[in-house]
Amino acid sequence: MATTSSTAATTAVSLIPPPITIDDSHKVYSIAITCIVLGIVASLVVISRLAQRIHARTFGADDYVIIPGLLFYIGWTAMAAYVNLHAGVGKPLWEITLGEFSVWYQGIVGSSWIYPAMTASIRTSILLLYRRTFAAQTPYMKFAIWILLILQGIYLVVFSIMPGFICHPINKAWTAVLKRHEYCNDWYYYYMSVALYSCSMAFDGILLFIPIYPIMKLHLPLRQRLGIVVIFMLGAGASAVAGYKLAIFVLQMKRIDEINPKCRL
Repeated sequence: MATTSSTAATTAVSLIPPPITIDDSHKVYSIAITCIVLGIVASLVVISRLAQRIHARTFGADDYVIIPGLLFYIGWTAMAAYVNLHAGVGKPLWEITLGEFSVWYQGIVGSSWIYPAMTASIRTSILLLYRRTFAAQTPYMKFAIWILLILQGIYLVVFSIMPGFICHPINKAWTAVLKRHEYCNDWYYYYMSVALYSCSMAFDGILLFIPIYPIMKLHLPLRQRLGIVVIFMLGAGASAVAGYKLAIFVLQMKRIDEINPKCRL
């Protein structure tokens, strides 16, 4: 009975023509606001860290590497905010225009390229911080860091190439919204995203745990210990968010053929 109802709802929704004019009367802005606020806070934290390093004259390789990561993050946040505000996010499906769907798919393709570069830069910065802090006192750490740096390079190259094959040609993702199935492979995007988020979660977990042993062996000043604790907290948060995002993505993709007409994008 549930399957029959779902199929009927899917059929009914598919028969409703998309609206021509934008109607935001039922739009919910909570997601957009959260995205913007968190993006601003995170950016200010990194900028404050860089300013402190410049003031203390301790600017290192990890600080130089985090700058492109920060720029990618600001760009990703701006794009996410724009998509949330202009792609029908927070609205019932039947109120979303083709133009808004087009913006949504542009955001998907854009984030598929920005995310690998952003996360690789951030993790590389953390690895270089670990090298500066631990490598001299713990020889095995230097070897492990170099291996992880090489893996970051592989991660960046692989996941920067894969988004180019989501659609053929790629611009059909947003210029042929009603005929996407002729040019795009949603399941390719699904498996690519699962691989991307899984690798990110694995790397974040490794970054969280590899310094535990050397930290226990070192006698660091209080300021450095507090800084490392903050890094651990950010790493734990990133791992938790990556795991949650992966779980939601897998769950929603399995329900791709079951449309709830009450659903909001």
